[in-house]
Amino acid sequence: PADLMNLSISLDHRVIDGIEGAQFLAVVKGFLEDPHRLFAELA
Repeated sequence: PADLMNLSISLDHRVIDGIEGAQFLAVVKGFLEDPHRLFAELA
């Protein structure tokens, strides 16, 4: 069985467009899938 984790975000569409929220979640997903990338970004 695959390891799964659900991610969700609530946005006020008067302030942030949905595509920006989706892009943010894609970045978070990338860091969760490869945590070394997070530390490489900080170095």
